[in-house]
Amino acid sequence: MKQQGFTLVELLVVLMVLSILAAALMPTAMRSMDSYRVIATVEEMKAIAGFAEIARQLPGGDQFNNTNSMAVASFLESYDIQNIGISAASEKKNPWSQSYLITTTGKAAQVTTTVPLKDINPFEVVANSSGTGTSLTYTHRVSPDNYTRLMHVRGNKHILYLE
Repeated sequence: MKQQGFTLVELLVVLMVLSILAAALMPTAMRSMDSYRVIATVEEMKAIAGFAEIARQLPGGDQFNNTNSMAVASFLESYDIQNIGISAASEKKNPWSQSYLITTTGKAAQVTTTVPLKDINPFEVVANSSGTGTSLTYTHRVSPDNYTRLMHVRGNKHILYLE
């Protein structure tokens, strides 16, 4: 009589080979997931800095110093600027649940956050590694040679210019 199926030893060998392959590929998969999270964090920082730049150009908008996104959103909503991706009801956080801190003093809007990774240097941000992670800072500057106000107030209406 011919035997059908696999023996227990054959199944154990296949499981052992698959577990070795999974263990070998896991660090690579985790690194790529972390790099995607860093990219998402930088893109969110750029968007938040753009909104902070809009706030900076409004009267009283250059007062924020290491403030969370809720305060900036509340300030913009007081000028009837809504649906911008940040909310006064909930704080915007990066994929590691760290807050974005916003500063709008001087001639630029700046966003800072911390990620629990070391020795990273993403494009377009300043990265400072410390004991357990890296502090990322993005500064949104409007260049003086092609300066355009991001918002123009005409009567009661706020008109946003996107470049």
